[in-house]
Amino acid sequence: VSINARANNIPDSVSFVITIIQKPKAKFSYAPENGASPLSVSFTNKSKGSNSYHWDFGDGNNSTNENPNNTYHSDGVYNVKLKAIANSDKSKCEDVTMLNVIVGKYSIPNSFTPNGDNINDLFIINPVLDLNFKAEIFNVKSERVAELNNNNSSWDGNDMNNMRCSEGTYFYIITFTDSKGVIIKVEKGNIQLLR
Repeated sequence: VSINARANNIPDSVSFVITIIQKPKAKFSYAPENGASPLSVSFTNKSKGSNSYHWDFGDGNNSTNENPNNTYHSDGVYNVKLKAIANSDKSKCEDVTMLNVIVGKYSIPNSFTPNGDNINDLFIINPVLDLNFKAEIFNVKSERVAELNNNNSSWDGNDMNNMRCSEGTYFYIITFTDSKGVIIKVEKGNIQLLR
């Protein structure tokens, strides 16, 4: 950029360079999705347009590695923050993203057999820690057939009108929230209903 000016009829100019940095986009994933403590978690950085990073694992530990690991020694919900930074010689631009890591064993079954033999007759979600949950189960036509929560945590294979659902694949969305209703994590997957 050049600026030309006149002061007292004397021309003067100044030139300087402006560097424009494109804002980075912070993004990451982690594995395993859940487990009991101590739980070693691997973080995969999927950020774009950045060249340095700062991780806050929510347990007092930090890292500047691109793809770090962290071990959680206590069950709980940990808010993990990744700051992706685009640095140049004289300027810097940042983006931050957050995900919650739940440490505490919970499992979501992938099949059940509601045939009345008292063996695997229910699709059961066991709540983790002190989290609330809401689960919605849909058929292949995207029709909601069941809704579960902390007070009703199992599905017997019947729809909301107590009609028997057919064999096949069903899809679920489970939303975990804290006591204030803040969403901690959303799980999506499928369940096979076999008779």
